[in-house]
Order: sequence, then structure tokens, then C-alpha cells
Amino acid sequence: MEKMYKDEVIHIDTGARAYIGKLDISDHPMGADWIRIKDPAEAVMVKNQAGHLALQINPIDYPHKNYRKFVDMRIPADQQIEIRVLDKNGELYKVYNNAMNAQRATRIISPGTADIINIGKN
Repeated sequence: MEKMYKDEVIHIDTGARAYIGKLDISDHPMGADWIRIKDPAEAVMVKNQAGHLALQINPIDYPHKNYRKFVDMRIPADQQIEIRVLDKNGELYKVYNNAMNAQRATRIISPGTADIINIGKN
């Protein structure tokens, strides 16, 4: 299976999670039923401003290098998955590349309790 996806960007959907990325075709250290997706992005269906469903691509590459640039997945032989290969001339491929190359935030700011309490007082 893996050899046919060499150098391709794939969209893999297990039913529970969906990712877009590059399939690592080397043997996985955890065994034959494990795969590694390099340069992954979560693929999530969301409602856009017009109320239509749209595919949103969220790269798994956060500030401060919290995560490495891969996701490991265990796919048992009896689990049904769907793998789609992105067309390198297609719009989704362009969106994936733009998302992966976009400048990331350098800081994560979370409001404190005092900030939340004072929101309604102004």
C-alpha cells in the first residue's frame, strides 16, 4: 500500500479523524498496522459564513515546537479507512500548501480569570 503513495499528499479519513499530509513509506517502528503521516494537517468539516460545509485545514505545527511534524496512526487490518490522493494541480493541494507555509503565531495568549470577569463591566 505505502509504495503507491510515495511522494504524494494524501487525505486519510479513518471515520474518527481525518488528516492531510505525506505518508511515510518506511517501516514503522511500532509494527505493520501503524502508519506515519508527515507534515500533517487536521482536515475538519466546518460551516462557513454562508452556512455551507467546507473543509478546514489546520496544520499540526504550533508555536514553541509543542509537537513534532508527524502523526502516528494505528490502523488494524479490519478497520475501514479511506485514502484520497490530492491532485497536485487541484485547489485542495494549493490550500494545504498555503496552510503549511503560512506564518504561525509566535505567542499564545489566554485570558485570565480577571480578564473574563471584567468583560461585562466596560
